[in-house]
Amino acid sequence: MANNQQLFHFKLGKQPQQQEEEKGKKVIKIGRDLGDGSSVVYFPSFIPQKQSWDFFHFLNHHIPWSTPTIHVFGKPFLQPRDSCYVASKGLKELTYSGHKPHAYHWDDFPPLKQILDQVHQALPGTRFNSLLLNRYKTGNHYVGWHADNETLQMLFCVEAWVAAGDEGKYTT
Repeated sequence: MANNQQLFHFKLGKQPQQQEEEKGKKVIKIGRDLGDGSSVVYFPSFIPQKQSWDFFHFLNHHIPWSTPTIHVFGKPFLQPRDSCYVASKGLKELTYSGHKPHAYHWDDFPPLKQILDQVHQALPGTRFNSLLLNRYKTGNHYVGWHADNETLQMLFCVEAWVAAGDEGKYTT
């Protein structure tokens, strides 16, 4: 992929399900090759429901959420969602849409480290060094079409999206 990776959200149609045995339990993965070295893999129920709700409540009540002013086409706007940035020590600052969020560390929020460990187990060979948490509290909160072009981006980039809470549709 080129340096300017685009992130697309789309609804997968019926896909063949690949089942794998992992420590005595079945793991369901649904995947699609997007070409040019890109792919999407979906792990339904990747975190058990009870644990998922525990994480959801922790995130909702203990993360220092902010709603910053961002700049789109040179004009200031209140970001239409809450966010919080977590990064490994020594990582360059993140800047997007003219905003430089404060970088919290993984150790500040132990449940995030647990989620990260579960993602690393599900995706062997990956190591994530940062996380941009987004909270969509109302039907007016959203993320629009965009191209990620932050300075942190690498030539080869792996993104993981972990959703907790409502099992609604994720569309653009």
